[in-house]
Amino acid sequence: MAAKVTLKTIAEYTGVSVPTVSQILNNRKSNYCSEATRQKVLNAAKKFHYRPNFGYQLMRGRKTNTFAMLTSSGNYYNEAKQRQLLLSVLRSFNQRGCTVYVHSLGNHAEQNCELVRNLIHRGVESVIIYGHPFGMNEIIDILIQSEVNFIGTEDICPRYAGNGSELGRVRILKYLTETTGGDFKFVHFGDINPGRKYLRALHQAFPELSFREAMEKYVYQTPQPEAVSSPNWVSNNTENMRLSWQCGYQAMENILKMPHIPQAVMFANDACAIGGGGCLLAPGNEKFRNKIIIAGYNNDIQLESFPLPIISGEDDIFRQAQILVERSMDNDPCMISVPPRLHFRKFCTGSSYPQWHDEVVHL
Repeated sequence: MAAKVTLKTIAEYTGVSVPTVSQILNNRKSNYCSEATRQKVLNAAKKFHYRPNFGYQLMRGRKTNTFAMLTSSGNYYNEAKQRQLLLSVLRSFNQRGCTVYVHSLGNHAEQNCELVRNLIHRGVESVIIYGHPFGMNEIIDILIQSEVNFIGTEDICPRYAGNGSELGRVRILKYLTETTGGDFKFVHFGDINPGRKYLRALHQAFPELSFREAMEKYVYQTPQPEAVSSPNWVSNNTENMRLSWQCGYQAMENILKMPHIPQAVMFANDACAIGGGGCLLAPGNEKFRNKIIIAGYNNDIQLESFPLPIISGEDDIFRQAQILVERSMDNDPCMISVPPRLHFRKFCTGSSYPQWHDEVVHL
């Protein structure tokens, strides 16, 4: 049986004292060694597969330097953005020499709560909650009662570092107002829900109007397709994108039949916006292509090669991940919306394909 790897093992291998090794591996603020020494100790711990004794540390009342990230993947159709945030968080924790548990929560609140309890028993010091998982309120209560730090990506959490998408959408809506004199429509599928971020943004963009007045003036409401409202909507990302394109296409097709066609159309996300653009590319709709401004949100990679310019917003995921990790290590008040980048794509003449240029604005 291989000998157990201890702090003394790492110290002897690196030529560093045991207390210094302990300070580095436990990420203590009192550690003033050089970065070269720190990396040498971390590399040795990795080489020997060193694992801290959490039970011993907990009994002694010590920190375990262990964190957890809980994701609620079912609430997000854009898997690429989710992976990007997750990897950024893991990289940031890894650079700090931390241990991280990552779990994707399911559709049963009690099972999710039990998972959180198990993580607490393992010595997890802080939790990052991505999205809005089932049993969110119960999970928060468990963390508070256990005196475990936590931070979320949604403002339902008492402490959060959100993506600032509302800020971006408000700015895009103001741009459309300035450009068209307010002659635009915001496509919304299904019932009006004041809790939706993009509808809240529409209300914020026009504070002189009540929520109802803003909805009546600017929203083009259309029934939500049955397939979109089904429980399987979030189970297949490729199918979700296809359905979103179809929704956007159908909405734009209906808008083109209106007595007055607006100068701009904004969609809740880029998938629907691409569907709307696809309608303008259909035979017979040539006369509308250069006249209707299209906007979405997420800055999906497909926009870079789409034949028509689509205005969009892009969350600053790397900055958001950095803040989430930094603020997961304290319990000070935190209510942050990370400003996004906006892409104002516009038609331009005399250029090669695609016939538009992209003006990037950092909020």
